[in-house]
Amino acid sequence: MTTRTLVCLAGLLLAAQAFAATPSPEERYTQAAAVLAHGCRGTGCDFGVEAPKEQAALGALWQATQDWTLSWLGAHPDWSLPTWRNAIMNWRTNNLRPAAPSDIFLLRPGLYAVFAQYGEMGNVFLVEQRDGHFTIVWDIRNADPGNFPILKAWRTDQDSGDCRVHEDVWTGLCGPLYAGQIHMLPNDGQGRLRFVIEATYAQAAETTVGGQLSVWSLDGTTPRLQWAKKYTYNFEDIAWKRNGDLLTIRATDWWHMFFTCGTCIGRQMNWTIRIRPDGIDDLGMVPVVPELDAVDELFYRVWKHQPADELAIPEVLAAAAKIIAGLQEDKAAMAKENHETIDPNYLFLGMLGGEPKAAVLRKGREVCLVTDDSGPILIKFVSRAGKLFATELIQFPQSETETCPNSTP
Repeated sequence: MTTRTLVCLAGLLLAAQAFAATPSPEERYTQAAAVLAHGCRGTGCDFGVEAPKEQAALGALWQATQDWTLSWLGAHPDWSLPTWRNAIMNWRTNNLRPAAPSDIFLLRPGLYAVFAQYGEMGNVFLVEQRDGHFTIVWDIRNADPGNFPILKAWRTDQDSGDCRVHEDVWTGLCGPLYAGQIHMLPNDGQGRLRFVIEATYAQAAETTVGGQLSVWSLDGTTPRLQWAKKYTYNFEDIAWKRNGDLLTIRATDWWHMFFTCGTCIGRQMNWTIRIRPDGIDDLGMVPVVPELDAVDELFYRVWKHQPADELAIPEVLAAAAKIIAGLQEDKAAMAKENHETIDPNYLFLGMLGGEPKAAVLRKGREVCLVTDDSGPILIKFVSRAGKLFATELIQFPQSETETCPNSTP
């Protein structure tokens, strides 16, 4: 055997050993997941990362899932979208194949959007199938945010506690996020495919959470961001409706003068956006229960000593002022007892009992507001200039009843 032959054989042996030593996507995923499981000061990184080591592990985890996806698709040439989605559901339910993605969607023939998720941290990437080969062609972490900086929340460096220290969490600039759904939209004026990614910000508790909508148009195989916005919604109150060029989404907001528990449906809002051929218009939100908004605005203006003559008759305003004064007296007494300072910017009627819609006794006519601080309050309305106008307000003693007496026509 010649020296040259021996050298070639040695080279092949070393190459084979190097190949055998290269960790598989599943092995790399397992290694990265172990760092996250023991990270975040020993609590486990399910809702965000903190240290650079954890950020690197999260990036490695997403890369492992992408590599696993390409490997699986390449090894299953006869796969179909329904079969794979059913397999993904089975894997996740039974904790099998942890490196696998969490969902997959068809954007157009040969192009797929793939979701990955670890805890409440997520990634979105696109896979293209061409000539029997699969390639990652886009990753949301690297997408240009343009005029919408909240898209940066998808980046690994925005998932950290350091980001949340320096940024107001309500701005939506800090992640992590995980994707829940893709909704297809009408093509834009240039005939390009459009879709919206519905995502949720990580949150450890409660059912009222932050969400992010991002609208994309497809330039070849690269999505271009058209519009993005953060909003709030409740897991128990999800609704999407498309009517022509209008998309209406159920969202959640807050009242000024009362609130609901963290796992309760709060101030329900219908949020509408218009999908134009050349862009997106945010048409704002309207309340699902306008009667409660009318009550909230009435008490808020009375508390702030703002004009409210267009909201109620003088007797109702006087009754509301009496209730506000009673709450302020109770608040002052409690602060004195606990040796606390009164915050003049804080005053609530209390936590709303039951679902918001249940407070409406007669639509547009009567509301029974039941909170844990003020007792039942019955407010009667008439319609004036297309708006609710309060004509009667009765407060019932909290110790005598937990609801308003039956209303009369």
